[in-house]
Amino acid sequence: MHLNEKRTPKQLLPRRRVLVSAFSLLMLVFTGGTIAMAEGEFRQIQIPERENGYSIFDSQSITTKPEFEKFVKSIEDADNFNNKDAFLSTLRNAKIEFGKDSLVLLRHSEGSGSTKVTLNPPQLKNKQLICKLERKAAQIGTADMAYYCYAFAVSKSAIKEVVFDNGRRTQTISTVSAK
Repeated sequence: MHLNEKRTPKQLLPRRRVLVSAFSLLMLVFTGGTIAMAEGEFRQIQIPERENGYSIFDSQSITTKPEFEKFVKSIEDADNFNNKDAFLSTLRNAKIEFGKDSLVLLRHSEGSGSTKVTLNPPQLKNKQLICKLERKAAQIGTADMAYYCYAFAVSKSAIKEVVFDNGRRTQTISTVSAK
């Protein structure tokens, strides 16, 4: 295309996508890796999606500051993380107010690292946060384990349970303390 030729809107679309992606990345950097809560109900915390160290814990809700500190200590003592510091610093910088919020960690394991895993946008229905994974197996698997985790800060008053459907089973996690 020459300099004096005009581009059609269809030809400009890739540039717009790049600009929107760049803007989104900048927003994540400036907000400390979090996505704002939807009307105070929940926000996703942008921890590394895939990490070998996630194999040491299950999906869970952390509802108090002492529970959070105990969890952090268990991670600090673990040896099998690729990037433990990124995971822990993102959780610490999320500034979760445990008096009114819970930290929910949704864990998923795949028997093959070549399976594509995508978290659909969460849906809030009747005080339940519905989180569903889409899985797409490759034609030829790599036979290596892959461990995924998604973190959310959720309002204890707005969300009573998180329902996690990983494509194989559905798990319900309470966002309020069992004590």
